[in-house]
Amino acid sequence: MVHLKHGNHAKVISHATAVLWTFPENVKALYRRAVAHDKLGFFDEAHDDLRKVIAIEPSNAAAATLLGKVKIGKKNREVEEKENMVTVFKKLELDTDADAVLPPVKSVWDEAEETCPEELATAEAYEVYAAELAEAERIRKAEAAARQAEYEAANPKKKKKKRKKKKKPATNEVTIAETVEQ
Repeated sequence: MVHLKHGNHAKVISHATAVLWTFPENVKALYRRAVAHDKLGFFDEAHDDLRKVIAIEPSNAAAATLLGKVKIGKKNREVEEKENMVTVFKKLELDTDADAVLPPVKSVWDEAEETCPEELATAEAYEVYAAELAEAERIRKAEAAARQAEYEAANPKKKKKKRKKKKKPATNEVTIAETVEQ
């Protein structure tokens, strides 16, 4: 009951199911599990539990009321799922129509050839570009080495003491041959 009031619906289902293993016709456990199933949106399970409650106790008004709400929730869920599927299929149709209209995708190289000015599309321009890239890489590496040296100067390494390994004492194992001789 406490878990139900605090909204711990999974625990309610777990505890009620444990009770129902021992007492399969426990009306309180069936009803509480149905309420938890309803709150979590498991309308089929809630419907089954409420049907059992009403079969055991036909005059249970709370169960009858909740069964009506569960049926409405179940119908609403079905309508919502149907609308979602229609939306998904419409989007798929639009996507396939859009694919038919769009031109084929060009590679990066094709676009570069089309958009690059003639004066830059030469071997000399490429050599200048490659030299600039190499210089930028050299500067980046130099800066990284300087930062590393700065860090090492600020944080000198501590010398680790070498631990001596403890020698394991020899075991007094008796071999099979020795036990036979004794």
